[in-house]
Amino acid sequence: MKSIVFSFLHFLSGFITSISVFISPVLPVLGFLGFVLYEIWESIRLGDTGYLELREYMAGFYVGVLVCLALYLRLPFFIP
Repeated sequence: MKSIVFSFLHFLSGFITSISVFISPVLPVLGFLGFVLYEIWESIRLGDTGYLELREYMAGFYVGVLVCLALYLRLPFFIP
């Protein structure tokens, strides 16, 4: 159960990072670098599998990029 919750939180973090481009174009870069540095630190300190968490984060990031692209192109399923 804990694994599913953490996976969802990593996915959500990536999604929020990507849509933060609407606030400032610098925020996604800072969010990504912060997450990667944190995962590197955790991998060194704990010896865990940070690459799996990075994969979950990037999945959320890519979904967020697709949502941003759909909003930018005004695809029919996003028009209110």
